[in-house]
Amino acid sequence: MGSAVQPSVGLVVAGADFAMLAEWVAAAGFDPVRVGGDAAHGQLEVCATLVRWPVDVSLAELPQPVILMYEQGAELGGVVGSVANTLELPDRREVSSLLAWSSQLGEMLWGFAREHSVALVSSGGAEVSPPAGVVASVPITAPVDLAARVRGRPRVIVLGVSTGGPASLRVFFEGLSGAGDLPPIVIVQHIPPAYVKDLVARLSDQTGYDVRFADDNTRLRPGVAYMAPGDVHVRVRPCADDLYVSWDDQPPIRGHCPAVDVLFESCLRLDGHGVAVMMTGMGRDGATPMLALRRRGWATVGQDEATCTIYGMPAAAKEAGAIERELSLSQIAPWLVSYCRRTR
Repeated sequence: MGSAVQPSVGLVVAGADFAMLAEWVAAAGFDPVRVGGDAAHGQLEVCATLVRWPVDVSLAELPQPVILMYEQGAELGGVVGSVANTLELPDRREVSSLLAWSSQLGEMLWGFAREHSVALVSSGGAEVSPPAGVVASVPITAPVDLAARVRGRPRVIVLGVSTGGPASLRVFFEGLSGAGDLPPIVIVQHIPPAYVKDLVARLSDQTGYDVRFADDNTRLRPGVAYMAPGDVHVRVRPCADDLYVSWDDQPPIRGHCPAVDVLFESCLRLDGHGVAVMMTGMGRDGATPMLALRRRGWATVGQDEATCTIYGMPAAAKEAGAIERELSLSQIAPWLVSYCRRTR
């Protein structure tokens, strides 16, 4: 293939928090890290041209069609006629607003990709040179539908969390409320056993998501989250075409029972792939098997330092190379929804 770069999608931020662009795009299901590959192997490159707004450059001079993202009340004037599409930015204080917006952005980008597939493929990995007045061109890559079919829809989502978990899980499930038929979620929260069932009830009542206590030999169902007991380990095991959660009474691992290590390690025996999430907590429980899951093709997400009560478990997983994508607490649920929709 040649080194010429075909036109790609430009994302221009009008009056927005400039540093947050990559995180917004990631929340829509795109990875702000360049990966190898080309169209034949299911890789799509979206080059986001970052522009501080207003800027003394004609949008017609940019090297790609532009989707203009703007804050509420922004004065756009006649610029609308120079762009491929526009999208009002969300209220980032509201999880529901970010969830709806990220889905809308994802649908807009993928729709553009389907309509202009040739225009979205970069040949040879060459960089697009931004014109004068443009701050930077940042490659943003994500698998197209072909790659999504190869990876397949996640069979299960597994989540490890410790210190700060109850409050963080509430934000997480509020972001998933009304999301529909997600894969089953299995959670290890380091918490005394006497508090587990109360936590399950409160999360279900407060967020509207179907959160249940993970009884032994429970068949996992889509749209349901299962919380491990506070005094036994849990494993995910296959049986025919179904998945079950089973208890394991082996001793604590590094003082933890249940341990994220046990849950994540059990998923290495599953066919297909899933999503592993590491949230706030102290220590390094789950880091090693999470790396193994990533190497098996699982999507892996870590909560960022700024939104963690204790940046211990996510930091350990990141240092081990287990984290594919790091997101703030409010972005994890929208990203999961977008990711599962793309791979459905």
